[in-house]
Amino acid sequence: MDDENVSKNSAPRRGFLTWLLGLGVLVALGLAGLSYWRSDQIQQGVADTAAIQSGLQTQLLALHGTLSNLRQSRTELQQQMSDLLAAHRSRRAQADSLKARLGNLEAAVAELAEQQHDSNGENLHLDTTAFLLRMAQARMRLFHDSAGALNALNLATQALNEAHDPTYAPVLQAINTERSALQQVQTLQRAAALQQLGHLRSQVWSLPLRPNKPAKLAGSGAWSRIRSALSVLVTIRHDTQTRLDTAPPQLLHSLLALDLAQAQAALLGYQRSGYAQGLHSSRRLLSTQFDLGNSQVQAFASSLRSLQSLPVTRKPRLGTALETLGRLRALQTLATPPVPAKQASSP
Repeated sequence: MDDENVSKNSAPRRGFLTWLLGLGVLVALGLAGLSYWRSDQIQQGVADTAAIQSGLQTQLLALHGTLSNLRQSRTELQQQMSDLLAAHRSRRAQADSLKARLGNLEAAVAELAEQQHDSNGENLHLDTTAFLLRMAQARMRLFHDSAGALNALNLATQALNEAHDPTYAPVLQAINTERSALQQVQTLQRAAALQQLGHLRSQVWSLPLRPNKPAKLAGSGAWSRIRSALSVLVTIRHDTQTRLDTAPPQLLHSLLALDLAQAQAALLGYQRSGYAQGLHSSRRLLSTQFDLGNSQVQAFASSLRSLQSLPVTRKPRLGTALETLGRLRALQTLATPPVPAKQASSP
């Protein structure tokens, strides 16, 4: 009885132990698998870490090379900066030297200006006088403007008087001589004569020509017949008159206009002989080829006679005062001793 009870009690224990042992084996197998998986994950992590470390090392080497290049560039920049600083110091020293020289030069110029202060105003007035004299000469030479030249000479006289230098008295005398010559020019009469000649030139084409002379009736006597026969064989005429008698009307009007233009140009250029010759040719052509019985031609001839009485003065010669002024200024420049300038001290 006792053995059977013991065997009955030990049977459940063995089943429990067997189950417990199987469970332990399963747990051990699970732990072993987990350990293997964990070990594989660790190895994979180690491999990835090694790869990352290799990449980081490569990057670190590249950064080290870049850093070396930056250090070299910084060294070069420092060298260039040192060179620039040295050049800047040199330029600054040169600037200081030039500033000192400029100061010395300004002092010399100030002293020279102070010494020549009195002569500057005189030189300004003399330059103004020379300019006005050149202007008067140009107005007379280019435009025959005696009124404008006279005004320029008046202004030149005022400028020369403001110089207050008796050395230039000959210049003032020459200016007064030129002013007197310009005042003798009859400006108003010349302008009126020029305008009248232009008006006459515009009337030339409306003047009637001389009518043809009728042929004389031959007499019935013997002497009349002899004279008629001799007139056919021998005829005495002026050559110029013959050509003008056969000239067309347009040519005669053109010749008269040309004679008037010659007189107008001669009057503008102060040519007395040319003016008289132009008027004389106009009057001769008017009296020989135009109808003197016409009132318009008579008025035209009367205007020509009034123009003939106009005295044409010679063209005034300007330039003596300017030459005298230039000569006196040159002599005064040679007579004035040069002003010694201060020597600029080098720094």
